[in-house]
Amino acid sequence: MKNTMCRIGASRNATWSDVNFEERWVMLKTRKKRGGSERRWKVPLNSELMKVLTEFRQQSTFEYIFPNKHHDHQRQYPRYLPALCKKAGVRPFTFYCIRHFAATVAANRNAPLTAIQTILGHEDIATTSIYLQSLDETVRSTAELLVGQGDFLKKVLTRSRSGLIRHPSFKLG
Repeated sequence: MKNTMCRIGASRNATWSDVNFEERWVMLKTRKKRGGSERRWKVPLNSELMKVLTEFRQQSTFEYIFPNKHHDHQRQYPRYLPALCKKAGVRPFTFYCIRHFAATVAANRNAPLTAIQTILGHEDIATTSIYLQSLDETVRSTAELLVGQGDFLKKVLTRSRSGLIRHPSFKLG
């Protein structure tokens, strides 16, 4: 996912016939709405992904690149990511976080926004812009200016009987 910036649904649906090893691209497909038309776009295979897919293809005898345990199309989202995060000792994240991360890395390395848009499969450049979560030094230093400006939790928030943190003057209902 990092190398293609694809949606989880596109990776679940990817078959070996969608990969063109000679021209180094994969055809991704998505259907964003139930019953909607299928949208297709080509994503280039970088050298890292090309190597992995080539090795993986030599060992695979299945139609789908990422088959389920019955060697068929994945119908559900894989549920192993939280366990892998726990095992690695990192805060849990989602497959979409990987997509966002890859787009942000590409932008921070000065990839053209239109190229990122194409790889993400976005029709509108504005959609691509929301993926680019920049954490440059200016943003970090601005956030750091807020440190030491009062203990927000002690002054403003209290713990209610339900366990929720809320402002004392806020009344439910």
